[in-house]
Amino acid sequence: MSAEGFACLYLPSVAPQSTTPPTVVAADSSVLGGIGSGDRLFPPQTGLTYSTWICVDKFSDPRTDAHCVRLLTLVRTPQSTKDLICLTAVLSARDKAIIVSTQETPLPQNVGEWEPEGTGECGARVWCPDLLQEGQWHHIVIVLNRAVLKNSSFSLYLDGQHIHSQKLHYITQVPGGGAANLTVASPVYGYIGTPPCWRRYSRLTWKQGPCHLVEEVFNSQNITTLFKLGPHYMGSLQAPLLSGQEPLMPLVAEEKVVFGLNSKAMSQLTLAKIRKVYSRADNKSIAKQLGMSSHENATPIRVLHNSAGHLSGPARALGGVVVGYLGVRVFSPRPVATMIDNVGGCSVLLGLIAMAQDVESLYAAVKALVCVVRSNQVAQQEMDRRRGYQTLAMLLRRKCPL
Repeated sequence: MSAEGFACLYLPSVAPQSTTPPTVVAADSSVLGGIGSGDRLFPPQTGLTYSTWICVDKFSDPRTDAHCVRLLTLVRTPQSTKDLICLTAVLSARDKAIIVSTQETPLPQNVGEWEPEGTGECGARVWCPDLLQEGQWHHIVIVLNRAVLKNSSFSLYLDGQHIHSQKLHYITQVPGGGAANLTVASPVYGYIGTPPCWRRYSRLTWKQGPCHLVEEVFNSQNITTLFKLGPHYMGSLQAPLLSGQEPLMPLVAEEKVVFGLNSKAMSQLTLAKIRKVYSRADNKSIAKQLGMSSHENATPIRVLHNSAGHLSGPARALGGVVVGYLGVRVFSPRPVATMIDNVGGCSVLLGLIAMAQDVESLYAAVKALVCVVRSNQVAQQEMDRRRGYQTLAMLLRRKCPL
């Protein structure tokens, strides 16, 4: 956040809806953004689950440059009032607590740092000491359960473990709490990160991993499976594959997946191309966020595609648009344990052991081999197939004089 003071993924048309009158057959021009066909109701009738992987490399200083980590912000756009924030989830800059709020709040403009209250019947504040450590990946799952005859609730899971549950008002069905009007659509968009309107320079540096929003209340077993899939999972929860096991059954029905984002599925488009490929509504919405003309055809815009875009069901968001240039980098990391397969496998590491000239280099080479074999099933099979353990024993015997 030190370069521009903001950086985010902008999610246009999280819940695409149409404004077609009842007497008229639906037309493409009536659909407000998104991909696919059919209205997607918001908020979901039974509840929702948001799963995300994050890694904070450097926290901001709460005294001099307080800047929270914004996990998810969903905003409604009613016809008669200003934009209303209907769901906020942040990692507080002051005490590193996770704050979740369903209180409808007018979208603050140009106020610098802004955090939800996290108190009352529409807010929750959970302190998680495990999040204080920098440079470590964490899996955060936020579950909102809507109940009709009893109080709705909120649950928080961290790294596959249940941390906290409490009563929490669900997202209001109608923006502003007014009467329902089925002929007037209220577009919903979202942010992951800090948008330009909350610009504040800070030393905060963090990484956003894969994330999913689904229209279903996940149980603890599903959340444990999500955690075991790790921060490199890029699927849409339909046939998750754990290491050394057969593909599992779908964790959620196809139509329940609202969006899934990862850095692997990314394209560079222009606003003119977005207008042609997707919709005018999304084109204008993205142009407004970037402060550009909707017909601009030169500036490259990075778009992370919705990994659930090919699934059946109502319309979905096209994905996430990267907002920010100097302080944002999009990359798809691969762990060394899997990258080693592309450069020769365990034979390379055995070669490093053979070339070791002193105890320090021998220790480093053996440690690298152990780490790869422990975390890579392909490497384990290769060591068995090529008699790698016998080769390792011979090399270590030769290195006894060291």
